[in-house]
Amino acid sequence: MIEIMGTNKTEEQYKKAAKLVDILPKDPYSYDINRNYDNKTVKDILKSTQELKKLGAENINYLDKLIKSSNEHFQENARLKKALKTEHIFATYSFPMYKKDEIAVENNHAYKITKIRPIWMTEEDVNEAKEISNESYAVGHNYQYFGYDVSNTLEGQKAIAEDNEKREINHRTNECNQAYNLINRKYISLKRISELTNIPYASLRSYVTNSDKLETAAWIRIRKLAILYQTIVRNFKNAQPVESLLSSLNYESEKDVTNLKRAQLLIINRIVSLKQAAQDSGIPYPTLRNFVTKPENMKNAAWIRIHRLADVYDQIIKSL
Repeated sequence: MIEIMGTNKTEEQYKKAAKLVDILPKDPYSYDINRNYDNKTVKDILKSTQELKKLGAENINYLDKLIKSSNEHFQENARLKKALKTEHIFATYSFPMYKKDEIAVENNHAYKITKIRPIWMTEEDVNEAKEISNESYAVGHNYQYFGYDVSNTLEGQKAIAEDNEKREINHRTNECNQAYNLINRKYISLKRISELTNIPYASLRSYVTNSDKLETAAWIRIRKLAILYQTIVRNFKNAQPVESLLSSLNYESEKDVTNLKRAQLLIINRIVSLKQAAQDSGIPYPTLRNFVTKPENMKNAAWIRIHRLADVYDQIIKSL
């Protein structure tokens, strides 16, 4: 409890002090670490704290700490205001990923999308970009996403929390996240994984450094990593040696109804029109036309595209 000291204080001064104390944060620790206070609230707290000091309030150290926290709030709000006026190119994809005005989460940062710029890249452009950036590029049409960093706003923090929750659920369910577990949990070395899957060691290292690249890696790569993961985990649980099994794995078993097969069924058997499939999956119509012309090339398409087509197929089958 903060009280003002001195025997010469009037009743009016004591009443004023009581009102000022009511304005102070109820939880000083939360006030110190939480950066979601607006400038008006901070200004009222700072003014009340300074007035209490003038009135001769005790616990000067506590009041000085509130003043310090308030000034830090002002600095953070100024930085955030500046960030909200600064556009960032936060992602590039070879397919439409987000819409304008959405909140997108990339690398645990939230961005309010301001514009989407289509760009065309040659093979030379892509090779140069890969040397200097972790972005996902492909020859042909690409989409650059611009936005304000809103990570420190309530809206942004909520989006990041929801994204993390989805990722945690997905890590337990799909092939892409089985691949993630394989290369990050060190069941076997990256060098051995490279030998077994024919995926270059440098690519595996890049997936460890930036796990978002897994979604845009070739479907066949993710398939191999997922099957390798399933085999290792299953046999570890059964306390069986796994090394003898690894060299003879069949990564493209005809018995399995994989995402690739479901994606092929969707567009080759024309379960829906290509136009509808493009709309439902977010994959450009010309790309789907190329898949129909050369379905054997689909295994080298981005995993996320095959996954989306398979999801569309599943939703249609469920509705029948």
